[in-house]
Amino acid sequence: GVWLPGINSVDWAAFHAEARAETIFMHAGLRHSAGAGRLEILPVHYSEAFRWLRSTPIDAAFLSITPPDASGDVSTGIACDFAPALMCRPDVELIGLANPHLPSSGSAPRFAASRFSRIISDTTLPVQVPDPDWTPSLDAIAGHIAGLIQDGDTIQAGIGSSQQIAMKAIRHHRNMRMHSGLVTDAVLEPMDLGVLDPAHRSIVTGAAIGTDKLYQRTGDPRFSFQPVSVTHAVDRIAAIPGFKAVNSALEIDLSGQINAEFVGDRQVSATGGLVDFMQGARLSDGGRSIIALLSTAKGGSVSRIVSRLTSPCVTVARSETDIIVTEYGVADLRHASGSERREALIRIAHPDFREALRDAARK
Repeated sequence: GVWLPGINSVDWAAFHAEARAETIFMHAGLRHSAGAGRLEILPVHYSEAFRWLRSTPIDAAFLSITPPDASGDVSTGIACDFAPALMCRPDVELIGLANPHLPSSGSAPRFAASRFSRIISDTTLPVQVPDPDWTPSLDAIAGHIAGLIQDGDTIQAGIGSSQQIAMKAIRHHRNMRMHSGLVTDAVLEPMDLGVLDPAHRSIVTGAAIGTDKLYQRTGDPRFSFQPVSVTHAVDRIAAIPGFKAVNSALEIDLSGQINAEFVGDRQVSATGGLVDFMQGARLSDGGRSIIALLSTAKGGSVSRIVSRLTSPCVTVARSETDIIVTEYGVADLRHASGSERREALIRIAHPDFREALRDAARK
């Protein structure tokens, strides 16, 4: 499965002494099984994870669905990102968890209930994932990004603060569209302010992950729920003019390499769709890939801009990095030389760490 940090908490490998699990993400609930050697993490992008689920050996799959309608059809509701990868596999037994509380958007794919070998009633309420608290530093980052966006652009944003930052950045723009792996409650304000294009299917997404405020609005005709094979397809993204991708990272070094997965030696996340959207945005006519991050972590004691990554792995190669934004400004690295990159990144680092970074750069 593809179990997301902060959203999914079940440790599937803990159900039985011989159980094993495979996923592309790490979260705290999986750490025990990982330490016991019962969890395998695949270092793949979202686009490749979709292809993996279409081919990896599977006996049966559990999918959350809406109850069958009068025509005998079901929907994957507000999360159709990976379900189609399994629905097209005749070799996999499908078990549906039919939930009357699962919102159903008219744009979500529908399937015949007869495709499922069993349908089990599930009354679990939809997960509630409110957006993080907003801070003045995030407001400064959003202000910098606003200057990089034009009216009529298409926006992508990651989960949590990235989504909030992107939606705050466009609040004074018009005729905006979205093409993203997910949307959160942050999308509601630009919808209500008339920022987002009122046309049908102007919000293309794989999933809605937020609170009931968001779920109650997913029937809006602007929403178009699509699988990962659409939302994360680099060629599709590249064909969208003015595509602006806004994502986050844990740290970036002075060459432009990005770590979005590790805190020290501990894996806390994964590549996800980051590189899919970065590559697509860079290929888009007028598109840009923006990495937004606070300049420090741990209460200001640690710089997120570092001379060398502390991570054992590189999530994004320096050749893929485009624009970096902190509360202190914008570093445009697209056509910058090594020395220009170092100077640009030092300028947007927290002032307390700039001299140490300059020393490291000189060495």
